[in-house]
Amino acid sequence: MVFLVKTISFILLLAVQWTGHGQTLTTKEVKILLVVESTGQKVSHLLMFEQVEGKGKAYLVEKYRNSSFYVGLLKGTYEIYGDVVTPKKNTTVIIYTDRELFLDRKTMGPASPWAPGDLFKLGKETGKVVSNSKGELIIKT
Repeated sequence: MVFLVKTISFILLLAVQWTGHGQTLTTKEVKILLVVESTGQKVSHLLMFEQVEGKGKAYLVEKYRNSSFYVGLLKGTYEIYGDVVTPKKNTTVIIYTDRELFLDRKTMGPASPWAPGDLFKLGKETGKVVSNSKGELIIKT
């Protein structure tokens, strides 16, 4: 019985210790979903596309009110906490500005105002606009 209590205590200690730690990964490319604030001026969250894909429009709209959702790619190193992605230094994020997930909530577009060199907020990180061509905004952290 004492052994069982010590084992459970040890497992709980490990669980508490690992809570809040993200996993750092590097990839050539991973599909992401970018949550863009209603102003269209910053990305509030980057999400793993495959983890939120099946949750549906109602889930996303309820969780991220007054936001639009764009498909994109991440190339480089990132940390992941659940389904939230944080790009690390020297990572490229591509936002497909013409691929809004729910077309009735459009806030970005091909005429977005960013020029190369402009700073752009990506969740907790800030990057610089590398390119803004029709339908594609490329940002490097």
